[in-house]
Amino acid sequence: MNENTIERIGMALADRAYAYRLFHVALGAEPNAEELGVLSSEQTRTVFGRLAKADVANAKRLATWDEGLKIDSTCSDALTRMAELCAVLGERQANDPAYADAMKVAFNKLFMVPGGSYVYPWESPYLGKDATLFKESTLDVRERYAKYGFEAEMKGHFPEDHIAMMMQFLACLADESYEAFADGDDARVRELLGAQQAFVLAHVGEWLESFNEELYRKDESGVFFQIVESLRAFVACDVDFVGELVASGELEG
Repeated sequence: MNENTIERIGMALADRAYAYRLFHVALGAEPNAEELGVLSSEQTRTVFGRLAKADVANAKRLATWDEGLKIDSTCSDALTRMAELCAVLGERQANDPAYADAMKVAFNKLFMVPGGSYVYPWESPYLGKDATLFKESTLDVRERYAKYGFEAEMKGHFPEDHIAMMMQFLACLADESYEAFADGDDARVRELLGAQQAFVLAHVGEWLESFNEELYRKDESGVFFQIVESLRAFVACDVDFVGELVASGELEG
């Protein structure tokens, strides 16, 4: 593997780990000034800009919502909008000291306080016809966590299939993938990437569209709707990236 290939793969592995961690932060707790600073940072904008450019050739389609009408958009478009949203969040935070508090209220109405604006941030309510919070799928998520020794920060407070907990799990495995690549352990990289791809396909990709539709209807700020729309785009292109990287034979060292 030449130096250019090593640099290209290393950068891609680092970017995807950063993105998963960012989505964990954005969807895992009430926003505060520090969190908004991370979301709006130059590093965040740069990473999502690179991810958008990387997906241009793929041009995977993604359903989005505009004035109540479904339209088609590419995943690249959604990732570009994420970079733009991050810049807007930074401007609002800089110009309005109370903005973090307003975002905290919006987060709590959506994800913490039962009511007309509440949206389930777990997988299980979107599976089947009932809104049960614990199903067989949740047990499978728990088993996958245990296999890789993952213990979430939110363990005991939320079901294991909470979107932020899933993002933290994927971020941890993505970090391990990057470290294994830096150590030259390609077999370990392939194993970890395969586990992440399988987890996304089994427990992340399918329900995000319904989750995002709920946010479209109930998120008055529009911020969390856009974040989850960008998450849908990211996991779609990430599944393809992982599959192509493993199939390419570049990790055969």
